[in-house]
Amino acid sequence: MTILIFMFIEGTAFPQITWRRSYGAFGLEKGYSVEETADGHIVVCGSTGSFGAGGGDAYLLYLDEDGELQWSRTFGGPGVDEARELRVLPDGGVILAGLTNSEGNGGYDGWLVRTDPDGVILWERKYGGPEWDIFNSVDLLGDGFLVAGCTYGTPSGESDIWVMALDADGEPLWSFVEGGVGADMANAISAMADGGAAIAATGAGENESSRSMLLRLDSSGSLNWARSFDTSEQDEAHGIVATSDGGIVICGVTAGYTGFPSLHIVKVNGHDGDLLWEQVYPQEGRHEGRAVRERSDGKLVVAGLTEAFGTGGVDAYIMLTDEQGVFENGTTFGSIEYDDAVSVAVCANGGFLLAGMTTGPQGPGPSAVLVVRTDQQGFTVSQVITPWFDPLSVDVSRNFVPVITIFPNPTASRSFIHLKTTAQIVWGDLFVIDQLGRVSGSLSLDPSGRGQLPDLAPGTYLLLLSDADGRSARLRLVVE
Repeated sequence: MTILIFMFIEGTAFPQITWRRSYGAFGLEKGYSVEETADGHIVVCGSTGSFGAGGGDAYLLYLDEDGELQWSRTFGGPGVDEARELRVLPDGGVILAGLTNSEGNGGYDGWLVRTDPDGVILWERKYGGPEWDIFNSVDLLGDGFLVAGCTYGTPSGESDIWVMALDADGEPLWSFVEGGVGADMANAISAMADGGAAIAATGAGENESSRSMLLRLDSSGSLNWARSFDTSEQDEAHGIVATSDGGIVICGVTAGYTGFPSLHIVKVNGHDGDLLWEQVYPQEGRHEGRAVRERSDGKLVVAGLTEAFGTGGVDAYIMLTDEQGVFENGTTFGSIEYDDAVSVAVCANGGFLLAGMTTGPQGPGPSAVLVVRTDQQGFTVSQVITPWFDPLSVDVSRNFVPVITIFPNPTASRSFIHLKTTAQIVWGDLFVIDQLGRVSGSLSLDPSGRGQLPDLAPGTYLLLLSDADGRSARLRLVVE
């Protein structure tokens, strides 16, 4: 029997900004990583299927402290491109690590993108051979970078753990590959104070099981030691952090203690890998840790997902522990569908940021980037996820050569609008779509491009246009 104990923890005397938001358009979006900038803004990276150059692009969002979208960018080519993790750089730009098969050496390549503070690309690099090569994680090391993921370019034919150190321009300094006969993958990396690296990985076990693994490399990329924490069941390590006392903490999931996958945290001595403590948090349902960070007082915060409790389906989850990994507090965020948190950051005010994905009705599309800002106890004042429809996908008319603008915009419900173009166009019907993807009405235009809007509530809408030749366009419309 599982006993849940709920405690009220008195909050700080100073009010904190909290919110739950989703971002995207009408395609499939997912958030992978979140960080707070030095000036209190928020950057999030992930993937998008709504807009960009091809089958799926890397997605970068820049938010203010209230979660208001300031700008967004996409990066990639005609293939599949994803940004799996980001770090904020001292100059205010970001480094993105992920994968691409748009152009490169063949299959998927490990991919790095460096931007300036406005999200403009300074450089991008691709790494790997003719087989699949993937970056899952990135961290800062001096003025350079550490990246970790997997490569299929080894004689085993399965994926092997792959780690690289790079200089400030993305030039390789060293490369490390480790693996056995099964599939092995590095999921997260953390730079160590001595210039080395700690890696959380999942390795192949016996009889179709998997192992939770921790590897420690020195500053030249040589293996110092490796530890495995497995139960001969399904064990995985997803998140890692180097702690201020010289330790290393990994989080993940283990199926070796109950009939359900359980959240699992381990702390070791960073010098020799000796076990300091281990905690398992069993629940009557799937319960996983995906990311971990150290708080300013040495305690921990973990982000993940759970179906053991919450709103329904799978929910995003945050858990606070003491220095020994003992549970202090936890709560869920989500809908009746699938929601997860795969990244967590500690804010300067002691609160937390979570990033992941939501497939619930609060998203602009079928799946959206989920970002949550909590107080110091991991709570938000509102329980509602507010959708933000990203206008990035609708500012440019993709299939029209002429420039199309709406006047006036913003406008009012039931007012007349005029579509101005640089060419003569015979318009078909126009449909008005709200932020949840629902048709809110339609209108017809006269030969001059003038028509009356239907009755619309204040908000941001998508105007779907088509002409007599079958060409289509999408424009952003704001109703005040």
